[in-house]
Amino acid sequence: LPHLIEEERISLPLVRAYFTPAEYDAMIQKILNKLPPSIIGATFYWMASSDPDNGDVSGLTLDSVRKATSEFILRTGAPPFVPPLAWHMQIKFGVKKYMREVEAGAQGVLNGKPPQEEKFWSPFAACLSKCRF
Repeated sequence: LPHLIEEERISLPLVRAYFTPAEYDAMIQKILNKLPPSIIGATFYWMASSDPDNGDVSGLTLDSVRKATSEFILRTGAPPFVPPLAWHMQIKFGVKKYMREVEAGAQGVLNGKPPQEEKFWSPFAACLSKCRF
């Protein structure tokens, strides 16, 4: 993608010239903390795709996204305990949310069938529906 090439050639060298790794990491963490889970999930979901430019998600599973996420995090120089920690604390929920909400709708468009609406039941919601306020 053109904007990623531009980031690699222009933005990253500037970031490295003017910020220490600790300062840059703090900025990235601040940004990540503000992102909705489905955006984080979408990022890692498509990063695991065999061909994200052409939308090829064939064979992509939660486990394959976890493996690709782990490989990516380790390439950044993180210690081995970080990928499973990041996966379970922040990334897994976002990927599952993305897969459930966005991918299902996209597959419906591609297949010509609307996705089935999920039925969610919770004891708390059932109780509230019967209570009168």
